[in-house]
Amino acid sequence: MADVLGQNEIDALLAAVNEGGIEQVVKQSKEEAGTTKAKVSPYDFKRPERVGKDQIRALERLHEVFARNVGATLSSQLRTLLDCRLVGTEQATYQEFTLAVANPTCFNFLRANQLEGDWILDINPKLVFTMFDKLTGGGTAKYEPPNRSMTDLEWMVMRPTLDRILSQLKNAWEGLFPLTLRYTAHETNPQLAQNIAPNEPVVLITFELTFGPEQNGTMTLCLPHNTIEPVLSRMSGYWFGSKVHRTEDTQRNMRRQIEDAPVEISAAFKPVRMTLRELSNLEVGDIIRLDHASTQPVELEMDGHPTFLGQVGMVGAKGKLCVRITDNLAQNRLARLRGK
Repeated sequence: MADVLGQNEIDALLAAVNEGGIEQVVKQSKEEAGTTKAKVSPYDFKRPERVGKDQIRALERLHEVFARNVGATLSSQLRTLLDCRLVGTEQATYQEFTLAVANPTCFNFLRANQLEGDWILDINPKLVFTMFDKLTGGGTAKYEPPNRSMTDLEWMVMRPTLDRILSQLKNAWEGLFPLTLRYTAHETNPQLAQNIAPNEPVVLITFELTFGPEQNGTMTLCLPHNTIEPVLSRMSGYWFGSKVHRTEDTQRNMRRQIEDAPVEISAAFKPVRMTLRELSNLEVGDIIRLDHASTQPVELEMDGHPTFLGQVGMVGAKGKLCVRITDNLAQNRLARLRGK
């Protein structure tokens, strides 16, 4: 009977009611209940984030490699120290991107045959004119880039440099998704570039290029979501390390897939030498005598590399021409390498 109150406890409760203590406790509990509301996270419908955090990190790792390679290849071409590093990755709309870009600028439209839509590589015009100055024999003095659009001649001079950047971008994506990238157009006024819808979500990858301590600028790669959507699923579990330890099951699966790959094998006889007059006098039905003896084995080449030795003969009732394998050159070459 522990729930039964004693007379002293009842008197204490009645005294508390008369003094207003019970009502105060009830009021305080209601106030505490009102403060425990559900937490609400803000969401901007104008800037939907469609690319996950894991995919953003994968893009950053991929383009960090691209930035290092661009710095190395442009330094060798321009014969000056150039540093390129990744400074940020964000999601925005295409309209926000074009409004934030300088005018005039250096807009380069990229197209991949394996994907639908365009990518945009935007380079700050100060950087472009500085690289143009280096390519045309500029000295070591500080260069003041002009505030104008690029001419057609300047675009032509800068094209090999832009091709080098494009080549490094292709190499960076090679391990994840092989792309055949090419330039399709260029533009100096970002407001005239209407290849992408204004409200299209895009991923902006920004790089900082530095020529010495004084001249620097940004280069931005704009990836529309609709264009890279087919490859986003590959980015979550992709590993960009230099070494990958594969299990035996993975190796068996890879061998099983490779077994169905078509391979072209050709039989190579000894070449025949003849004069240009003899070659021009050849007619249908003429016979060319080979310097290859019938008892001498022929080399079977795979992708231009000698792989097997074989003996030419006939097989079947219809006498089909065939080659019998007599030696495995690739296996012998592998054994010699292992012996070293």
